[in-house]
Amino acid sequence: MKLLSRRQKCVLIQAARRAYDHACRAAAEPLPPFDDWRHGICMEATGRPGLRVARNDDYRTLLAAFDTVRGEDGRAIKNLLLAQTERRQLEAVLVDQMGMGGFKPAYAETISQARFKRGVMDLDERQLLGIIMTVKERVRRQKEKREAALA
Repeated sequence: MKLLSRRQKCVLIQAARRAYDHACRAAAEPLPPFDDWRHGICMEATGRPGLRVARNDDYRTLLAAFDTVRGEDGRAIKNLLLAQTERRQLEAVLVDQMGMGGFKPAYAETISQARFKRGVMDLDERQLLGIIMTVKERVRRQKEKREAALA
């Protein structure tokens, strides 16, 4: 999976700064320095130590974490739902493509195990997209063979 883009990092740092300022005003005790505090939030939210190693699929999760600190739970929930929706859309496309080819769910699992040594549910979005493209190509070839046999 791709790392965060420069623009995404800028947006996240701005969101983190707003959250930190809000937390400082509300805290009874002084908070750690901004960078240490932000790294702690990143580790808590994504399991990654900072924005330099955060991945593209961590973006909305991090935004949600900073929104939660600011007390904007509605925005946080929206970002978490959007993060889940992107993955679910890919899963829906995979199921649709497999249905078009008459393939069973085990077909995608077999491809995933052969290519990545793990199940479909454990793949990141880039890997899942690779499986989709493979299935789509095989469906296309299957369709061409049928059309050639009829001609």
